[in-house]
Amino acid sequence: NYQPNFFVSAGVPLLLTLLFGEMIPKSIAFKNKEKAAKFLSFFIFYIAVLLKPIATIFLFFTRNLSKALFFYLKKPSPLTIGELKEALHAYKEGGVMEREEAKIVRGYLNLEEDRVKELMCAKEDIIFFDLAKSESELADLFVQKGCTKVVVCQGGLEHVLGIISAHRYFLHQDKIKNLVDIIPFLEKVRFVSESMRCKALLAQFYACNESLVLVVDEYGVITGLITLEDIVESVIGEVSDARDTVNHYTRASQDIIITSGKFELVEFERVFDVHLESLGNMATIGGFLIEQAGDIPQAGFKLQKQGFLFHVLAADSNRIRRVYIKRVKTVNKKKRRLRFFRNG
Repeated sequence: NYQPNFFVSAGVPLLLTLLFGEMIPKSIAFKNKEKAAKFLSFFIFYIAVLLKPIATIFLFFTRNLSKALFFYLKKPSPLTIGELKEALHAYKEGGVMEREEAKIVRGYLNLEEDRVKELMCAKEDIIFFDLAKSESELADLFVQKGCTKVVVCQGGLEHVLGIISAHRYFLHQDKIKNLVDIIPFLEKVRFVSESMRCKALLAQFYACNESLVLVVDEYGVITGLITLEDIVESVIGEVSDARDTVNHYTRASQDIIITSGKFELVEFERVFDVHLESLGNMATIGGFLIEQAGDIPQAGFKLQKQGFLFHVLAADSNRIRRVYIKRVKTVNKKKRRLRFFRNG
């Protein structure tokens, strides 16, 4: 009698199983993953419902048995944000996720680490209305500036009274005879710490049905303002509106730009196709230069860093206004040494 070789009897079924049970189905499903998922999800759902009573019984026994036998084993630690980002990168490179999908997921994961301070609008850039001004100026903020909500104060941001929305202002405009009459229509303003996590603030925005809060430091001093739009933009990217049309830089040549201090580092990296390292995770060029100088640099300050020359053209006592930036072409040391010997 013919007795097949062990490798043939074991290898052929294994090869057929891998080929027809794993490789071919997965390759077909991978090319048409959305169609395959929609088609198979119907059957999987009903199979899961039918087998749920049996699965529940088996899970009950196996869980209790594993607790009794493996109580001394450590529980697996949950995945860290870094590990999730690595997995996300692998999914994107492998074609499991589209680039835009991966970008949105990565943006949401960054909310776990980002602080409010990193995304907020600085105090100097807050658009607010002082009751000492005329009512027409408030209307201009809504009509000309395109603001939907404006912070209202008395004498400055140190005395905030509340927030007035464009909807409430124009709805009750006939009842407002003088500026004091605005006060009953103000919404209560909420304050959050600049060290608060952005993910926690996002949850509060939705829980309280809010879209704007003021940011304070450890001493209770207002340092900025952050909106729901700011957080959403950090996840899905820029949301263009009428207020985003301002260009914060002028390009003098391929390697030279003149910017405002509010020019974002992300935009800088996009313009020059480089990565500018900031130890304090500063968001703007002004913040980066303050970090490097250790104080607010005044006009005339120069810094050569990471292949760029930064020259402060104008500055106030509390912020940088204009900066000249030039890409510096570095000469290779070997070439410089060779040139020296040739000249010698």
